[in-house]
Amino acid sequence: MWHDPDDRLQKAVDRYDEGDVETARAMLRALDRQGVISPRIDLYLGHCHLDADRPRAALRRYRRCLALCADEASAWVGIALCHGRLGRIHRAVEALERAVSIDDEREEAHCHLVHCYALLGRLDDAERHALVAIRQDPSCPHVHRHLAIAYLFDGRVLHALEAWRRVAQLDPSHPEVEVGLGRCLAAVGRRAEARARYLEALEGDFGADAHAGLGDLAWSEGRLEDAVTQYRHAVLRDPDHAEARLRLAETLGEVGLLAEAWTHAE
Repeated sequence: MWHDPDDRLQKAVDRYDEGDVETARAMLRALDRQGVISPRIDLYLGHCHLDADRPRAALRRYRRCLALCADEASAWVGIALCHGRLGRIHRAVEALERAVSIDDEREEAHCHLVHCYALLGRLDDAERHALVAIRQDPSCPHVHRHLAIAYLFDGRVLHALEAWRRVAQLDPSHPEVEVGLGRCLAAVGRRAEARARYLEALEGDFGADAHAGLGDLAWSEGRLEDAVTQYRHAVLRDPDHAEARLRLAETLGEVGLLAEAWTHAE
């Protein structure tokens, strides 16, 4: 039995919960180096690695946690987030389903499952978990955001539009809401409203997507030069924006700028 009269582990957890991740990590690593064995040390070191965008290191810690405590639902959620960042959506789903089998009241697990099933195109499963998540936390905007994406993938644009409106009601400052609404409004032909939403989003975190949306509007209206300008802005904002790069290459080809088109098609 390990005795911790100074509550060092709890103090480290408290620092993490307060947002001081680096100090928490240092405190947890000190305990780890001293040979202290506790699933909470591995769990929270996993959280620290994940916050630092080191999913593989986080996976190792979460697995060590589960070796000591196989029914730690938080570790299964952490493993799912690691797999998600590594693009392993099916494995993320397996881990999340394990988490809810242990603790069916864990709202975050159901919410993440909505997102994963949306990405997999399994709308029925996404809606099933969304009902649970909404019942457990009616004020959470994220589940509605995930549903909006699922509905748009499935071609149910009006459902997606309503889901984005629920996001806007719950979190008016949500960074993606203007672009999400813009996409839906554009899909139903309400171009002026879509354009207004994209313009609102230009200075935010999803500015590249907003430029791409404005480019799509310009392209659909036959304004190819304007479309090229918007797609260029999108790629400048986010050079890894694959859709914007593809649309820029295609539109450059249509206006006869073939040499530049090839540079973006590579």
